[in-house]
Amino acid sequence: MQTEKRWMTRRSATGPPATGTVVAWGDGTYGQTAVPAGLTGVVAVAAGQFHTLASKSDGTVVAWGRNDSGQTNIPAGLGNVIAISTHRDHNLALRSDGTVVAWGNNTNGQTTVPQGLSGVVAVAAGSTHSLALCSDGTVVAWGSDLMGQVSVPSGLTDVVAIAAGGYHNVAVKSDGTAVAWGWNRYGQTTLPPCLPPSIGASCSRYSSLVLLADQTLFGWGSDQNGETTIPSTCGVSGFAAGGYHLLAVTAGGVLVGWGSNANGQIDIPPELTNVLAIAAGFHHSAAVIGPGTRAATATTLTSTPNPSVYHQPITATATVTPTSATSHTSTGTVDFFVDGFDIDSVPLNQAGTASTQISAPAVGAHSLIAVYNGDVNFAGSKSGTVAQRVNAGATATTLTSAPNPSAVGQPVTLTAHVTAVPPAGGIPVGTVTLTVDSTVLETVAVDYRGVATTTTSALTAGTHTLGATFQDSFYYTTSSATPVTQQVNP
Repeated sequence: MQTEKRWMTRRSATGPPATGTVVAWGDGTYGQTAVPAGLTGVVAVAAGQFHTLASKSDGTVVAWGRNDSGQTNIPAGLGNVIAISTHRDHNLALRSDGTVVAWGNNTNGQTTVPQGLSGVVAVAAGSTHSLALCSDGTVVAWGSDLMGQVSVPSGLTDVVAIAAGGYHNVAVKSDGTAVAWGWNRYGQTTLPPCLPPSIGASCSRYSSLVLLADQTLFGWGSDQNGETTIPSTCGVSGFAAGGYHLLAVTAGGVLVGWGSNANGQIDIPPELTNVLAIAAGFHHSAAVIGPGTRAATATTLTSTPNPSVYHQPITATATVTPTSATSHTSTGTVDFFVDGFDIDSVPLNQAGTASTQISAPAVGAHSLIAVYNGDVNFAGSKSGTVAQRVNAGATATTLTSAPNPSAVGQPVTLTAHVTAVPPAGGIPVGTVTLTVDSTVLETVAVDYRGVATTTTSALTAGTHTLGATFQDSFYYTTSSATPVTQQVNP
C-alpha cells in the first residue's frame, strides 16, 4: 500500500539511510502493534491487515502479528533487502540485486514471482496481486486479474513510481502524468481532469493518492472514511495509505493522519518525534523513529546569477541552519524544485550547504524552492520561494556571400551564421531575413547548426548591399549582420 518511488531526473543521494526503532499503534488484536523487544536498526516498515514488517539496515526483515497465511514466516536466508511492501496477508521484498522475494497468502498467485524477473527497482503489494517496477520504466504484475488489476495498460513505459490498492493500481511517469487501472467502482482509477504533475503515489483499498510536484497531496476515489478529505499539508516528505486511513510526514517532521479512526490508527502518539518512515495497515499504523528529538532547522535558498539569460547555467545553493545551539552537524539531502518539479537531490556538505546547477530553463519567471529532508538529529525544513528571472539571450549574426565577385546570371549563395553571445548558450532557433539592397530576398529558418542560407541568380550588374537579420520571438534577441557588398560583373 505504501508508495515505492524513483525520483525523476534526480541523482541518488549518498550515504547510509537513517536507522531507528519502531512504534506501532491502533488495533493490536493479533499482536500487530506488539513491536519485538530490542528491535533496532530499522530503516523501513510496512503494515498489512493484521501484521507488520520491518526492514533493517543489515538487509534483514522482521515480522510480527497474525500468521494464518505464513505472512510472518520470513523466508530462510532472506537478506540484502532494500524495500518491502505488504497489503493484506502477503509480502514482497526487493533485494539489492534487483530480484523479488514473496511470501504469505498465495491463493491467487500473488506470491508466485514471474520466472526470470530481474532489474526491479520498486515493488507494491495489493490485496490479491503484486506489482514490480523495472529499471527500464516498465511494470510487471501478477496474481488475481479479476478486476483487471494485473492487466498493465499496453505501452505503459517511463514509469518512476507505483502503488497498489485493494484491486487497483496507480503509476506515475517521468513526465509527472499518472496512470491508473483495475477496479473502478469508487472512481479510484478515474483520474481527475487537469491533475497537476505528480512525483509519487499510494493507494488505500478503494482510493488513490498522489504526491504532487509541489509536495502537497491530492486524492480521489472512495471518501466513505474521509480517505480523500486531505488535511492541509505542505512540504510532505513521506506518505502512506492503509486500508481506510492515511498518514503523511511533512518536511518539519510532523506526522499527520486522516480517514478511519475506528481502532485509534490515526491517534498519533504524542511522543512521536523524529519520524524517519511510516506505514499504514488496515486498522493500525507504524513508524520508524530516530533517537531523541530532532532539532529544528531553517533552510535558505539563493540563485546565481539572477537574473540570468537563456541557456546560462544557474547555481542554486541551499543553506541549512539549526535554529538553536547544537553540537551536531546536519547531514542528509536537499531536494531542489523548479516550478514544482523535483530536479535534483544533493547531500549536504560539512558546511551545511548543498548546490545544484540548473540548465536552460525557459525565458520568463521561475519559482525555485529547496526542501531539506532532515536526518536523525535534525528536522527537515523548506525554504522560501526564490523568483528566478531568465531573460532572452543575446545573439550575433554574420553574413557571407559566394562567389564574390560574381557574374550576371551566376548563382550567388548568401549564408548567415547565428550564434549565442556568452553568457547565453545553445544554438539560436529562429529565422533569418536575407535582403538585397534592403529588399527582402527570402526568410529562412535557422538549422541545427545555427545556419540559414539561400541562393539567387537574379542579381543585376553592379554593386549590391546584402543584409541578414535574425529574429526569434522568445528565447533570443534580434541581431543583424554587418552588410556585405556584392560585386556583380557584366
